[in-house]
Amino acid sequence: MKLSGKHRVTLEAIFADPVRSTVSWSDVESLFRACGAEISEGQGSRVRVALNGVRAVFHRPHPRNALPDRSGDRAVSLMSYKGYEAVVEYDPDADLFHGEVINLRDVVTFQGRSVTELKRALRDSVEDYIAFCNERGEAPEKPFSGQFIVRVEPALHRAVVSAAKRAGVSLNKWVARTLERAAG
Repeated sequence: MKLSGKHRVTLEAIFADPVRSTVSWSDVESLFRACGAEISEGQGSRVRVALNGVRAVFHRPHPRNALPDRSGDRAVSLMSYKGYEAVVEYDPDADLFHGEVINLRDVVTFQGRSVTELKRALRDSVEDYIAFCNERGEAPEKPFSGQFIVRVEPALHRAVVSAAKRAGVSLNKWVARTLERAAG
């Protein structure tokens, strides 16, 4: 894929640390299209993007139509809806809260000016994400399956199997109990 000079500039701006707040949303959409993304309108101010097996529901930035300024320290809060966890930051320059669902490979963003707007925006963005996946004939990603693979050295593997046997439980049960204690 060959990107134009403007697309390269947009890509560099997106990956700058911090992300430059001067990046216009129309430039981001143009970059998505140049990369072969499928783009469609979602509910309200949402834009749906599918690219390389990843689905995203973005809340189109407003009122400045630019990406949020991620420079400096910002207070971060957590919220959730239907098991989808999100981090929320306040952007004092835009006087907006920006949020992103964090427990997915897919991308879901939202924004609002008040807690009430933010809760509604999270709900609407998650529901739009689920609808987008259903329209594509794909299952929405579940926040967590309850399964994961852990790779350890053989000596540790042997030690935890022995510990599980001494405790009289399966390896899975022993690991789950140990993780529960560690996670508090």
